[in-house]
Amino acid sequence: MHLYIHIFIGICFSWHVFSDDNIAQLHKSAYSDQSLIRLDSRIRLSEIYREKQQYKQAAKWVEDYALPIPENFIWPFAKGYIEAARVCAQSGQAFDAVRRLNILTQKSSGLAKVSSLRALSLIVAEQPDIPKAITFEENALNTGKVFFTRKKISYTAGLEEPKLGFEQWKLIKPKIEERILLLRRLRDVEQFGLDYVLYSEAQTLRRSSHKQALNFTDIGTAFGLKSSQTPLADADFTAARQKYHEIMDLFPEGIYSDASRLYAAVCLVHMGRPQDAIKELEKFYKFNPEGLYRGEALKLLGDIYLMNQWDTRNAQEAYKRTIQWAQSIQEKNRILDTYVVPEKSKTISKPPENLRAMENGTKIRGSSM
Repeated sequence: MHLYIHIFIGICFSWHVFSDDNIAQLHKSAYSDQSLIRLDSRIRLSEIYREKQQYKQAAKWVEDYALPIPENFIWPFAKGYIEAARVCAQSGQAFDAVRRLNILTQKSSGLAKVSSLRALSLIVAEQPDIPKAITFEENALNTGKVFFTRKKISYTAGLEEPKLGFEQWKLIKPKIEERILLLRRLRDVEQFGLDYVLYSEAQTLRRSSHKQALNFTDIGTAFGLKSSQTPLADADFTAARQKYHEIMDLFPEGIYSDASRLYAAVCLVHMGRPQDAIKELEKFYKFNPEGLYRGEALKLLGDIYLMNQWDTRNAQEAYKRTIQWAQSIQEKNRILDTYVVPEKSKTISKPPENLRAMENGTKIRGSSM
């Protein structure tokens, strides 16, 4: 699982790859007379050497920004301070890096504080401590929202002027929100398993928590036969079906497999492919007639035949099979409940009181033998 986490982090938060020409230009710009060009070039050079695990080289390029002094806590120079902390963390000094970033978080505001919290999130995610990484990202999001919200000056004057970094914040905010979602997914995978996460995502895509979620299997809405109810217009049945198929492919024997097979077929009805749904439901039933959700599958077959083409013959046959299935399962459950439960099987195994088998071949009372 830890390998999966590190791969995930590497994919989501990898840096740009630079060509030799880019690097040569960056070396030149790193000595520019313009402070912002010099800052940006040195940060990028540090990133390149850090990715190559050449930490001394990386630290050299941002050493001017690494000191915990007021000028390095101001945006955009705080970016250099943060990069120096990241070099420190990846070179095996995570505790010192966290200490440095905590100082920046306490002494800065705006984008500097937001970026410091995000850097802390990156460091703890690499440990990995995903819940703590989520907390840092959420704090970064809330910090930015509070700082950059434009307050109303008066009813006549309107809103106050945007604060420094407002335009950059508008670009950063969706990235933070996206990363929070990705980290939460990773946390759930680690805690509950990938099959649970995929199933939960599929249910969300088909709007299972909606007040009309039963419309999903009450397929009359899919055929426009219930004017009082409407299909869930914002449900994404195509994407939900893809998630169900991921579960079937990755976890064919898992606890969500049978439900996924049933719901993937129902998605086809809502996607306007009832004939394909019939094939999948029949295949689902025949694969294991006594398995979970088979009664629902048979009943749905009847509904599709009836509502799609008014095929009363096949619909009636499907409904009869549903009743037979229910009766069969009920009988099997009764037998299991009687004979398999130890306490009950123990009492049922005793002979009736009026029957006594005597020794020496004496016939049993009540017998015609």
